[in-house]
Amino acid sequence: MLDQEALKVANDRIVIEIGEQNRRVSEEISKYKAQMAGRGVLRSGAAVVGIRTLCADAIKNRALLVWQILHRSITTAGISYSSDLGEELKEVMASHMPVTLGDIKGCFKENIEMLTPEGPLRDKSMDELDRSRIEALEKVHTEIDLFILSLKRRAEMSDKESAGTVINVYSPTGAIQTGPHSIAYVSQTIDSEVREKVLHALEEVQAFINDVEDLPEYPKNEILDLVLDGKLEVQEDKPNLTKLRSLLSTVGTSIQMMASAKPAYELLKGALCF
Repeated sequence: MLDQEALKVANDRIVIEIGEQNRRVSEEISKYKAQMAGRGVLRSGAAVVGIRTLCADAIKNRALLVWQILHRSITTAGISYSSDLGEELKEVMASHMPVTLGDIKGCFKENIEMLTPEGPLRDKSMDELDRSRIEALEKVHTEIDLFILSLKRRAEMSDKESAGTVINVYSPTGAIQTGPHSIAYVSQTIDSEVREKVLHALEEVQAFINDVEDLPEYPKNEILDLVLDGKLEVQEDKPNLTKLRSLLSTVGTSIQMMASAKPAYELLKGALCF
């Protein structure tokens, strides 16, 4: 069963993020309409399709956004496997991705009201938005299924470990832990080559973020702060590797949906392999 306190935190954060997303979508549509007007094709089918695409993308991004916040909240608070957990998570997803999707669909209708009369194009556009919602939820449902499977396997492994002595080898340090309750104390460091690799990746990401106007689902300034934190941490004599991995992972998540960020994202992903 979901921790209700963690769920409340997640729901509150999701509401805030959805509000911010709606504002960004409205701004993107306004910019797009201005561009189309400047080309003299605002009142055209192409303009309607363009606005529909922006709204469809917003639907897909919202599903990922909701799942990221929900997953982070429940895993931070602590979660264990239960047979009905998957359905609970999918119900939460559905509550934030209702069939009506009044905000995004309403934004679409409002922006095309004066561009095209009611008819086949509008109907097709609404069908496309409905299809985007279904596809987005299907993708997230597979992520939920995988998450539940991982919890189940972990629970099964824990049951096996409690039945006898277990030896865990912590690669790449080679520390060996015997018994389910023993502790291995390990000192991990990174060499100069890895430091340079991580620094280079962060500098490339920083340059990319500085050049873009906005990030899809994250405040640009906050991600730049994380990049700076990562650069400072990796230059410490004994960097906190757990903190560093977390920073790199969060920064990577913030840009992974942007096609233009692929070179910087690949560098960052490679730098995480330490």
